[in-house]
Amino acid sequence: MATRVNLPPVSLPNVRNLPGRVSAWSSGLPADRRVLAWQTLTAPWWLWSDMPVLPYPARDPALPPGGIAGDWVVDGLNRIATRIWIQRTMAIVVRGIWLTVLIGCLWLVAELLGGPALRLPIVLGLGALLVVCSVVVAALSRPTRAQTARMLDRSFGLQERISTALGNIGIEIPAEDGPASVVYLQVADAANAITLVREQSVFRLRPPARELVMAIALALALAALAFARGAGGTIPPAQSNVVPAFVPAAERFVQPET
Repeated sequence: MATRVNLPPVSLPNVRNLPGRVSAWSSGLPADRRVLAWQTLTAPWWLWSDMPVLPYPARDPALPPGGIAGDWVVDGLNRIATRIWIQRTMAIVVRGIWLTVLIGCLWLVAELLGGPALRLPIVLGLGALLVVCSVVVAALSRPTRAQTARMLDRSFGLQERISTALGNIGIEIPAEDGPASVVYLQVADAANAITLVREQSVFRLRPPARELVMAIALALALAALAFARGAGGTIPPAQSNVVPAFVPAAERFVQPET
């Protein structure tokens, strides 16, 4: 008796929602063309990494004296921004190094498939250029105080307390013996929050583990490809006349007849 085989249903992609998905993706792009160009140029350094999209380079504006609480907020934001910048710089530079190794791996694969031979000076030149570009990108990627404040508010659920306090620096500073206003008390509350947040382990400097793992993996792949390349090009083929013919032991000591 024949048995019917029930195959699982095949679900095809819904192409009707494709225009909506494309429009939703395009709406997420920055409206400023300069920001879009910067994010596109720096994409090799932040795609598939632990870093967010690198912000467009900007400078911190000069702030008026903010009193004890206001100066504490500014100093705390500067310290946190510096730690983030150093951590980001290490990740960007290491990624520039393993991008160079990736170029070497791809070139060796192309050579093994019959493409042009690997030219080490060209790879080293591209690597030096990538490292220089990585340093430049890292130097331009320091977060501003406003960006750091928004990051703290969103990451720790501070309900815009840090961003609001940063915008109120220098406003309604009380006298030495006078009462503090509501605005200044809000700045003082943000200063206390920054003091607690700054000691979190997430802001401790640590090596970029993800980028280092990628660098080690690609270095091992490059070594394997180089070995395969050398094994195929330098070892001569086997020859039949190299190994002498086998002679039985009983015949080795037989004296020839004269």
